[in-house]
Amino acid sequence: MPSRTRVLGTLFLSALVMAPIAALLHELGHWIVAKAAGFQPILHAYAVSEIPDAAPFGGNPSGVAAVALAGPTVTLLLTAVGYLLWRQDSSRSWALALAFAAPTRFIINALFLLGSMLVVLGVAERSNPNFDEVIAASALGIPAVSLAIIGALVLPLAWWSIIRRLNQNRWVDIAFLAAGTVVGMALWLGPVGNSLLP
Repeated sequence: MPSRTRVLGTLFLSALVMAPIAALLHELGHWIVAKAAGFQPILHAYAVSEIPDAAPFGGNPSGVAAVALAGPTVTLLLTAVGYLLWRQDSSRSWALALAFAAPTRFIINALFLLGSMLVVLGVAERSNPNFDEVIAASALGIPAVSLAIIGALVLPLAWWSIIRRLNQNRWVDIAFLAAGTVVGMALWLGPVGNSLLP
């Protein structure tokens, strides 16, 4: 049986690797659908450019909505696949790390909802956020809050599913997964990702 130190190190390193992989696959989802929709997308480490993100959406609002939703859909699939593979074999640290790291992207939905609530309360001023769910909602002509609520629910549901299946050291395991995710994303959004996909 591996030592506890080795287990924690494996969790940290797995999350450090899986967080950037999940981010890249999320962006590849956008890029592939954008190509299929007839756009000329450019893939970056944390975005896909050359997609119209405001009306009239390049005359193709349904295409823009599909592109915007492709990334979150990939993220949902990665989260589900990681969780199911880890559930089948709890020694698959990489699968646990994927299930934990991938949905962190949905934090932006919770922040958007919080900001919207502060606007309603008169504490903050309205801004013009520009992330996947807002773009998709705008292109589809539906309230952005509706898609943001769905996105905001993914992260706590995914993490709750993981936490309740972990053993008595669950909070230490979560801390190492979180640390690996943060370091992995910092490296990907900084020197590593920018050198590979400027």
